[in-house]
Amino acid sequence: MDAPNSIHDLIETLMDLNKPFPARLLYQFSDLPSDGCKVLASAWGAIPLQRRRALLQDLLELAEHDNLLMFEEVGRIALEDTDEDCLVSAIDLLMEAEDPKLVPVFLRLLTAQDLPESVRAAAANALGFYVYLGELEELKAEVHHKIEDALLQAYAEDPSDLVKRRALESLGYSNRDEVPPLIRYAAAHASEEWLESALFAMGRSANEQWETQVLDHL
Repeated sequence: MDAPNSIHDLIETLMDLNKPFPARLLYQFSDLPSDGCKVLASAWGAIPLQRRRALLQDLLELAEHDNLLMFEEVGRIALEDTDEDCLVSAIDLLMEAEDPKLVPVFLRLLTAQDLPESVRAAAANALGFYVYLGELEELKAEVHHKIEDALLQAYAEDPSDLVKRRALESLGYSNRDEVPPLIRYAAAHASEEWLESALFAMGRSANEQWETQVLDHL
């Protein structure tokens, strides 16, 4: 069978649940042109849920093994999905997009208490990259501080420990005075999950004050 020669053919193949989606066709979702993105966006909701989930997971796996593949446009389309798994995968696909326009989207997802904790946690995780950019002065200061404030609020107020831990890990990049006490508290927590998050935050801080604790846990 020859490879589909248009986005319409790819979508038609995705729609057909009677046949497995050929893995070799996944590469055609990399660097989709703008017209192809529009077609995929308009058809996205009609693609069967199991296919949307599987497609995004497959693209994530490909991207992890080949950094020349770019599936960001598919990730942006999937950000409009209402399915929890699709939303988390979409956020993960956009983890290093380095696009400040995504910050308001991630902030909205982080603070939306009607969304599942996995989505809020994924948004908290994605925002860490922008905290890092802010520390490098590659992001507007007001945007940087807004992200830090939102993560600190999520740490303090979100009912989910998973979201709190992801917020702390992202805050590890931050130079804010409020962060070290939070890391120390997490490191002293009885839970190994909290200790893991504390160590993540310590490593991201690149602060020598944590050297002894990090070495002790190696």
